[in-house]
Amino acid sequence: MLKYIPGHSTIIVGSRTGGSGRVLANWMYNVGPRDGFMFGLVHKRMGLEPHVYTKGTKFDGRELIWIGSMVSQKSVCFIWHTSKVKTFNNAQKMEVIVGTN
Repeated sequence: MLKYIPGHSTIIVGSRTGGSGRVLANWMYNVGPRDGFMFGLVHKRMGLEPHVYTKGTKFDGRELIWIGSMVSQKSVCFIWHTSKVKTFNNAQKMEVIVGTN
């Protein structure tokens, strides 16, 4: 990041429990300093989180400023081989238990 910031800047790297997700976005929005000197790396869809998963979301994604993406992210879903669900079309018609990180 230093090559993208003018001058001789210093970056202090920190981590938070729940970082890169809703916990970090909630903290940045409600507790963190609003002085322009802090930025966080969150999941690509975090700005939409208040609309797709309202439980525990305490920020307005429209007020976050997106400066870029460090990676191109692809999402993949796996189902155990013994499941009745064998295709995406099946998954839209049958109940299936899934996990996420």
